[in-house]
Amino acid sequence: MQAIGKAMFNVLRQILNYAWMALLIFWFISARRAKKPVAATTRTRTRNIAIRAGVAILIIAVFQTGSIQHSAMGTSLGSTFFAVPVVRMIEFAVAMLGMLVAIWARVTIGRNWGVPMSLRENHELVTSGPYTWVRHPIYTGIWFALLGTTLFYQLNMGIVIWVLFGAYYLFAAFREERTMLKQFPQQYSQYQTRTKMLIPFIF
Repeated sequence: MQAIGKAMFNVLRQILNYAWMALLIFWFISARRAKKPVAATTRTRTRNIAIRAGVAILIIAVFQTGSIQHSAMGTSLGSTFFAVPVVRMIEFAVAMLGMLVAIWARVTIGRNWGVPMSLRENHELVTSGPYTWVRHPIYTGIWFALLGTTLFYQLNMGIVIWVLFGAYYLFAAFREERTMLKQFPQQYSQYQTRTKMLIPFIF
């Protein structure tokens, strides 16, 4: 039974690693088609590149560390519960679903996408696709993808990164809400009344 668990873990681990790599490649390529930010400067563009690179490095660090430590099979978080094969499959599913939601949201928002707390020229209010249920589905997707990956790899450090990302995304979401209310006062106010910020039906 233990051998089956390790074999399954290794297969899912490879899939998860490649999925993260594909997500990051897609993100950087699609970013090139985004509209120009309002009042863009060289300093702003440099900051945006630094933010993207920093996010990529953190995410890569999470799953690469997990790959190296996979032999621990669940001991890092202090409980073998997270290493039970069925639980591992749930963790894997949460990570993959989170990535799919983030990609879906990124494709839906199209050229209006920008780094957190930025506004694009000729910005449009997108309320279709995953934006029908939450106003910041990219944050939601990445947050859950990191949670699933952290639990799958049993990373203590991953929990810290997950919490920090969550705090940052919450801060960014509130900042962006104020910006969007100024840009689309009536439309965005109505949009807020029928959707949640980050988690469907909850928050």
